[in-house]
Amino acid sequence: MSKESHIAALRQRHADLEEKIRQEEAHPAYDHVAVSKLKAEKLRVKEEIDQMLAA
Repeated sequence: MSKESHIAALRQRHADLEEKIRQEEAHPAYDHVAVSKLKAEKLRVKEEIDQMLAA
């Protein structure tokens, strides 16, 4: 996998996580723990994207 395609895949994963967070938070009694885990994963993906762009 090339660097560009890997970054594209990570960006798609980041967008997918954002959508999952939005969907979960849309429910009146959403699972705060699940949202926290999704946000942590989204941050990890963002950091990986930033590292790849800096390299």
